[in-house]
Amino acid sequence: MLQILFIIFGVLALTRSELKISRNRVITGQDAKVLGVIMIAGAALGFFLGPWVILGTLVIVIVYGLARAQPIA
Repeated sequence: MLQILFIIFGVLALTRSELKISRNRVITGQDAKVLGVIMIAGAALGFFLGPWVILGTLVIVIVYGLARAQPIA
């Protein structure tokens, strides 16, 4: 189930170049595309290697996203 959400949000991040982290913070541009690729790759690897890959990917996305997010203008 988490893999499907990762793929959906990863594709949206790649196509829109925007990823909303919270109500007040958003990631745009190249950072959003990087997170999109990480989410799609993590979902694909997690399908074959197990749920620990998905959890690791989730932690990476959360930490990187919170570090690079900007306030919504």
